Amino acid sequence: MNLVFLLEEPSAKDLLEGLLPKLLPEGVTPYFLVFEGKQDLEKQLVKKLRGWRRPNSSFVVLRDQDSGNCKDVKAKLTKLVIESQREPVLVRVACTELECWILGDWAAVAQAFGQPKLSAHAAKPAFQNPDQIVRPVESLRKVIPDYQKRDGARRVGPLLDPDRNQSVSFQTLLLRPTEACCKAGLSSSRCHPTNVTMSTCRGRTSCQTSSRSRWRRPSRCPPNLGMPTTHAHGLTPTMRV
Repeated sequence: MNLVFLLEEPSAKDLLEGLLPKLLPEGVTPYFLVFEGKQDLEKQLVKKLRGWRRPNSSFVVLRDQDSGNCKDVKAKLTKLVIESQREPVLVRVACTELECWILGDWAAVAQAFGQPKLSAHAAKPAFQNPDQIVRPVESLRKVIPDYQKRDGARRVGPLLDPDRNQSVSFQTLLLRPTEACCKAGLSSSRCHPTNVTMSTCRGRTSCQTSSRSRWRRPSRCPPNLGMPTTHAHGLTPTMRV
């Protein structure tokens, strides 16, 4: 099975290259198509999806919310996916930016930069819902003045832990791809997320949660995770958050 990520910028690839090896089971090969920003992603998305030739492939389209409305951003990308006539494709929006996922796991940041005291930031009210932080890179640079997006993504990506990450959009990204592996009959240690509670998108902050997302480690993949069964891989073209 191939899992193809279409990404708006290189830092997303850097982070996922470190994160995915501990999440995806054997038999799933990730590929990355990286664009030069969100406008380039939207301009070329249909062409790239139609042009992909490797069989047995599922796709994940990922871009930042930035200052846009979460629903509008996702609707626009979904419309392009439908136009491509390619399936299965999963559309995901990082709220508000990819770096919010990093702010969701201060223990990983502390370890990555060799500053143990940084882990205490996880308890601060300002970081309880990192998806609401408008300028996450600036937040990181307040405590790590020389923080750079690609270097930070490379360092922190392998250390991110879904069991403690407080970013709801991060948890939402993980929810379907790992279930897809189960539906394909592949063993995965993290294929059964539970207690993930999402609210509807509300403007720019959009992603809310009433309780922290938790993962439990199953002994085997359950036969049916409550997902649509239209496609064997468990992904459909227009899945919702």
